[in-house]
Amino acid sequence: MRGLTQVTARDLADDGITVNAYAPGIVKTPLMKGLAEELAENAGKPAEVGLGAVHQGHFLGTPFRV
Repeated sequence: MRGLTQVTARDLADDGITVNAYAPGIVKTPLMKGLAEELAENAGKPAEVGLGAVHQGHFLGTPFRV
């Protein structure tokens, strides 16, 4: 996504068009919860750690906020 945004921005800059991207990071969803628990288990941590094992110390987005 970042590369596409940069290339598009360069291509359109001469026309005075700017390009931006919004990348919210990790969002709390049922799919992400399952993935986070699996990653925690693979890292040797208890599955209950869940999203905390994947995204320590950072704000986790919610679907409502995105």
